[in-house]
Amino acid sequence: MAEAAAQDGARAAGTYGSVGVDPRERDLMRALARALPVSLRAASRWWTRPEGVLGRIRFDVILDDEGHIREMRTPDPSLSSWMKAVVERLGWLLRAGRFSLSATGGSHGTERFEMLLSLSQSGAPEDFGHRGDIVEMGFDAPTGPGAPAKSWIRESGGGRLLGKLTRIGEASGETE
Repeated sequence: MAEAAAQDGARAAGTYGSVGVDPRERDLMRALARALPVSLRAASRWWTRPEGVLGRIRFDVILDDEGHIREMRTPDPSLSSWMKAVVERLGWLLRAGRFSLSATGGSHGTERFEMLLSLSQSGAPEDFGHRGDIVEMGFDAPTGPGAPAKSWIRESGGGRLLGKLTRIGEASGETE
């Protein structure tokens, strides 16, 4: 019994995005969706931005030979620093994981994703906390091939930031 509890505790240890996940899970899209709420939470004063689409960003995830994230790259230099910072934090949150490419199941190469961020008001403000205090975070994994993953956070003032992640294929060019 004590051995089973120790194993459960070992499985639960880790960074957000991997807590409670089988260490053999290598699903990169699911891991990105799990970590996105934490990355968004760290975005400075996101709830003060105008309602609607905040932006769309394409980014490449480059995996080394062992399936670790070697680099998260945003190929478009004209993108906002705010959006780039969200992607950079995702990379840091998942740096310790080992993943495989969705299309091939291999652990070395580059995969491209697109993230759409939008802000809405989701009901009345909470009766507790201060504007900007996070009251909910969550994600929905993709439901099938080509389906997007969704991640969200909600703050006490009623603001809800939704991120939709879509795998758009292998990135051309660099894998080394």
